[in-house]
Amino acid sequence: MGNNTVFVYDAWSRVISIENSLGKTYKTYDENGNQLTETNALNETTSSVYNHLDQKVKSIDAAGRETIYEYDTLGRNIKTTNSDGSENSQVFNVLGQLESSTKNERTTYYEYDTLGRQSKVIDYLGRESVNSYDGENRLIETIDSNGDKTQYQYRGSRITAKIQRG
Repeated sequence: MGNNTVFVYDAWSRVISIENSLGKTYKTYDENGNQLTETNALNETTSSVYNHLDQKVKSIDAAGRETIYEYDTLGRNIKTTNSDGSENSQVFNVLGQLESSTKNERTTYYEYDTLGRQSKVIDYLGRESVNSYDGENRLIETIDSNGDKTQYQYRGSRITAKIQRG
């Protein structure tokens, strides 16, 4: 087979097998197009379970370990419980903007200006990164948690220069 990779598709243009020098991988789908299983060249199968809204609610790896996904009423992933019991979660504000994300019990917070642009990120140690925008809503400066600045210059909507000062 060499360095070639061969993809085989079903009638709905979904990849059902991939073959390369490492072997062959097979995929199956439900009637809604959600990937149900993937079996690799070692005959290890991972599978996924979906709810009535076609949202993935569970992944099961080849060893039988489960990852559980939870969603809010707007379909946003708000919590993932990993197979080791650790959790990742997201909180959204009334405008649908990410307000906080927690991974391994470490929370990052996000703030927005009155125009809805992300203006600040505060990591789990309380370190802040700040974004500034021009009158055309273009990001013109980021000051990261170390105080290092990155400035952006534009011609129209294209970035013409990125200047970093550390």
